Amino acid sequence: MAAGNLPQPSASTLYAIYFPAGVTITQGGSTSGVQFCAYHGTTSGPEMFYSVLPDFSSPGMSSGCGSGSEFQNVTSVSSHELVEATTDAEVGLETNNAPPLAWYDPTNGEIGDICNGQQRQITGGDGNVYTVQLEWSNVQNACVASSTG
Repeated sequence: MAAGNLPQPSASTLYAIYFPAGVTITQGGSTSGVQFCAYHGTTSGPEMFYSVLPDFSSPGMSSGCGSGSEFQNVTSVSSHELVEATTDAEVGLETNNAPPLAWYDPTNGEIGDICNGQQRQITGGDGNVYTVQLEWSNVQNACVASSTG
């Protein structure tokens, strides 16, 4: 960002960082493909929202992060992180399960965690079919792929 290669962050910017094959990501002592498939966070100064998505062809990622094709697993996990980054953008600033968290359940976690691994195929505006993870809806009291109305 300082070099002008990326746009400056705003309240509606999410930097989705997809890592190449052969890179193992660790976070809080956990390893990608073993304890987690991806995560999202926040930096301060400047405040910036991001998601970290390992390469899905790497060992562990291909078997532990979905049962579909590599592309289906990437789109499912990406949708999980996108929705969570939308509903809990400031998760990286949270220190004790209180604001700035916006949508977090201390028992079940974030909106995507409740429905983890539940997927649906949807057709995008480009006519292609994508696999997305279902997300929890308080209104519908269920895991859903889209809202009603």
